[in-house]
Amino acid sequence: MSPNDEALSSKIAPRETGYGDGYQQSVDIECRALFGMTPDEMYRRQTGLVTDSIPVSLYGEEDLKDTPVLGGNFRSALDVKAKKLGHIKKAPTLRQRARKAGIELVGSCDLDLGPGKRVLDIASGEGDSSRYLSTTGADVVSRDLSGSLVKKAIERDLEIRNGVREGIGASLGDVTYNIGDMGDIGRSFDDDSEKFDVVSCMGRSFIYLLTRENYESALCEYFDLLNPGGKIVLQGRECVKGYDDISWSEETKTGFGVDPESGDSAIKDLDSGVDFVWRKGEEIINEEGVKISKASRYLRYPDGKIKELKVVDSDEYFSLQHLDKMADMLKKAGFVNVGLKAQELSRDGSDIMFALVAEKPKPKAVGKMSAGFGRRILNRLRR
Repeated sequence: MSPNDEALSSKIAPRETGYGDGYQQSVDIECRALFGMTPDEMYRRQTGLVTDSIPVSLYGEEDLKDTPVLGGNFRSALDVKAKKLGHIKKAPTLRQRARKAGIELVGSCDLDLGPGKRVLDIASGEGDSSRYLSTTGADVVSRDLSGSLVKKAIERDLEIRNGVREGIGASLGDVTYNIGDMGDIGRSFDDDSEKFDVVSCMGRSFIYLLTRENYESALCEYFDLLNPGGKIVLQGRECVKGYDDISWSEETKTGFGVDPESGDSAIKDLDSGVDFVWRKGEEIINEEGVKISKASRYLRYPDGKIKELKVVDSDEYFSLQHLDKMADMLKKAGFVNVGLKAQELSRDGSDIMFALVAEKPKPKAVGKMSAGFGRRILNRLRR
């Protein structure tokens, strides 16, 4: 933790985006209900997608088991549903979708992280993914648009490194936190020469750029921030869970309900009585056949108080259904060797986490001509 980071905690403007000020509470309820795990466990599994190992928990839990990596014959439940409805003739396999997009299916994502490496972690929220990435020994630059989340990230980092959780802080690479817009991340750096070995965007945050133009612009900027041979990691999620089929809701002390009048869906934290609610929003299909959704979320407390969590626009560009579009955007930005790793995250396999990994090409080596070869060429030219 640098002196600049400590000073930042008292200067950050209270700018809120996304989930808003109730971010951590809503994430905690959602993780327990939809994944059957704590947010800490979810971040460990997500980070395991891109580091090929799940780091030791920063919060003392070490008994987490790996979830299975999906094979090429896997068929998305969304594709199976589309086939049943007659929208498509045959549900493609994951291998078929990847081959069509020019993507290689990989069982691991080797980012070659370790001491001396630098990572830019974008849209990092309270910094959980940044700290987990730093357990490799790499130094991490963490950026999020929400000032209050950045402030909480700094406070959590100080708590860990001050020995509140014994033996963890010493093993971490350095993490620095600041405000940064994922759509214009360069403005968050004072030095135009900043370069990284890995650029990561975890937690499906990439979808909030919303338009193809924004995606392409951001990818070009991330490309420029990478060292030659550096890698980009975009981590996504495909959720096919039905809210009426959560087998472990009682175990995690959460419940579900739908308002018959408004159609709003809610997850209830049975211990506190707090509801995490989705308002039914507008959905449209754009000219490329991609669904755009507008939703708003809020926390409803037992006394009737409502805490709004902001309106969130999102789309389905970054999904297993549109791998070809994502691969096209990555390649257009200059990336090569696009790979896909996908694995189950929730206990029942209805939440699929996946990561797209691509590389910035290294400069092609220019071989030196031998003196004899050079003389032969000159002699031919003289004839």
